[in-house]
Amino acid sequence: MPVNLAVPGAPTGTYAYGWAASSYVEEARAAAAPALLPAAACDPRSDVLSPAFSAHRRERRGAECLDGVLAILVIVSSQALFVTGRSPAGPLRPLLSFARSVFPPIDGTGVRDLSADGRSLQQALAAAAVTGRLVPAPRR
Repeated sequence: MPVNLAVPGAPTGTYAYGWAASSYVEEARAAAAPALLPAAACDPRSDVLSPAFSAHRRERRGAECLDGVLAILVIVSSQALFVTGRSPAGPLRPLLSFARSVFPPIDGTGVRDLSADGRSLQQALAAAAVTGRLVPAPRR
């Protein structure tokens, strides 16, 4: 495999995606910390406060981190297949086609906003997890 899965002439390939994945993992780990009862009551008539709001925010952040890591896995897998000229197993071809429609391989031609493309793929995969259908997220 070429270094950083870069094609000849492309300066970076997937250079920073390992760092991004590590960051997502650490954020998910922090979000998975227990949601304890709040330390101070906001209302003198309430003696029991709910940790549900904090737990919900943490769960959402953990889910976003999982979606981010899955998007990175798809991006790097697609790039590895691209630079080696290989095709995936038959059942994975629709997923690869979908992924490349949202995040085309990094081929070194033109200037792209890889972060925006990655975010679009992350959002599309998150939506597919709920709906069961791969539909590209709208571009911003």
